[in-house]
Amino acid sequence: MKKSVLGGLLMGLVLVGLVFVNVPAPVSAQILKSLQKKIEEKLEKKADEAVDQALELDANASTDGNKTAPAVSTPSVTPSAVRETPEQRWCRIQAERKAQDGGQFDYHLQQCLNKASSGGPDEIAWRKAQTKLLAQGKPLNSQNMMSVLDSQLATRLKADGDEFLNGCQFNNIFAKYHDCACLAPQWRDSRSALPTYKLGYSEKREVLAGVKNSCYTKPSQKSFTYDQCMAGELGKNSKFCQCMSEKFADRYEAQFVRTGKWRDVDTRKTQPISIASRVACSKYK
Repeated sequence: MKKSVLGGLLMGLVLVGLVFVNVPAPVSAQILKSLQKKIEEKLEKKADEAVDQALELDANASTDGNKTAPAVSTPSVTPSAVRETPEQRWCRIQAERKAQDGGQFDYHLQQCLNKASSGGPDEIAWRKAQTKLLAQGKPLNSQNMMSVLDSQLATRLKADGDEFLNGCQFNNIFAKYHDCACLAPQWRDSRSALPTYKLGYSEKREVLAGVKNSCYTKPSQKSFTYDQCMAGELGKNSKFCQCMSEKFADRYEAQFVRTGKWRDVDTRKTQPISIASRVACSKYK
């Protein structure tokens, strides 16, 4: 804006010079000097007005922005706000992760802190080990946890994994549908990320929920279902059992594996798809 005004006024100066070309030198010099001073004063005034207008526009924009901007909630516990204990650090990190997935930060933080305050020496040692790994930027998996836990807790962690593996293999039907040896390492890693050392029923379900790969073995399941069918058919009607095992495997994969319901599957829950598969293959009966 300054440049455009200045350009126009300088052009005016040129025209004024042309007008006073025939005026005696002393007089014209005085007039031009006076006129130049007035022009400079006007320029300065207009420049100040332009700056004031710009500042006023910015202020209005900021005010409007503050009125429409959504409120942003800030975490109750931050590293810079207070000196955190290992338990608070762990709970804050977990609450932040769950908040990113759509959860409420304050709620998950308080839930975690409540658990942290109810533990004994093992709980404290467990969370300190997790905090140490997080501070080093290392993932919370079984290998890293066993490297920082004392020998007693490390042995218990390994025993927890062995217990899961044995229980998985003991469940004959589930073991035919899923590879227990494939699931066990994932279970140990998920267990290592659990914010509490306590491992009750609800904690075990939470650990299993952290196992992402179902290790589904469709060929093994089809073979197992076929053998069961043939035993029921007294070794006859191979076509029917072949069809039934394939239909069952397809339905199981769609309704349990892909939806994550495989984690707590049992024969009662798979009975409807077993019946549907038999009906679909009834033409071979």
